[in-house]
Amino acid sequence: MKQIIPSKLIRTIKLAAIAVAMLLFLLSGLRKPKDISGHWHIQRIEDSDYYPFFSIDVMNDTTAILNRFVGFGGMYGYVDRREQTIRFGGECLALNFRYWFKNGQLVLNQEEYDRVLVATFTAQCFDVNNCNLEEEFFAEALVRVELPDRQNFKSDIDLNLSMQGIIQIGIPKTGATVAQTSSEHQLVLGDKLGSVSDIELWKEKNLVKLPEDKRDRWRVVFYADRKTPMKTIFPILRKLRTMGDKGCYLAAKTRGEEFKIIYHPLYLNELQLDDQTHAQMSLQDWLLCQQHQHKNTKPQKHITPTNYTSVDITEKAFITN
Repeated sequence: MKQIIPSKLIRTIKLAAIAVAMLLFLLSGLRKPKDISGHWHIQRIEDSDYYPFFSIDVMNDTTAILNRFVGFGGMYGYVDRREQTIRFGGECLALNFRYWFKNGQLVLNQEEYDRVLVATFTAQCFDVNNCNLEEEFFAEALVRVELPDRQNFKSDIDLNLSMQGIIQIGIPKTGATVAQTSSEHQLVLGDKLGSVSDIELWKEKNLVKLPEDKRDRWRVVFYADRKTPMKTIFPILRKLRTMGDKGCYLAAKTRGEEFKIIYHPLYLNELQLDDQTHAQMSLQDWLLCQQHQHKNTKPQKHITPTNYTSVDITEKAFITN
């Protein structure tokens, strides 16, 4: 015998189904992942002013850039808002993060490929227009660097990153090295604290990576703190001169709100590297002194951190007999 379901019960079932559907719709809206687009500054929870990650930029809520304005270019990755992960890959997938919100900040767990916790960071969102891009540029440096500035300096020099032997000079950051923190300016050769006696071997290691026909275009470039005493820089320049280098470059910044890097050529055979009066000056004061002595009227060309790695060397001044 066929059982007849009362119409009242059918209406109740329909209403219940509609109610459940509406509830699921509302819950799905409540569970919608939060938009994390923006420029996030990372601060490691441990007490240190040196850490390998300075910022994460989430561009369109799916694409992320690690250390976008740091050094010579950032690393691209992707965001999964539902899984709450930001993945950049890297060796052993050690540049992957799992995030959540806490007190208006992002908490970031850095995890390796097997989800082993490496470190924990917090991040706060900032307006990039209000950020100190010079500080971000040197965020990965082992030493603190504020470049000297040049006023009305004319330069048409473009430097390719692969042709730069980078020497940084500044006061070591806390936590940057296991060695005792020094209050004096020290030099960094590549990614290690070094000394003048290490320069020759460091140069050989740089040149061996280049084809032989390009080695004569390789140049030492100083990224030195403006307060560095010239008595610290002069021994390095003397060492380069005894090694046969005709010149090198000194990175400086233009005066103004926008951070732009320009390169000041140093012709080693023309410099008085034993001048005791100059040796007592800071780098900033010495550059001002040089500016008064030499007038450069070439067209000015600025190199910004976001584009100067793609240009070629155009100078020929040091390739002379």
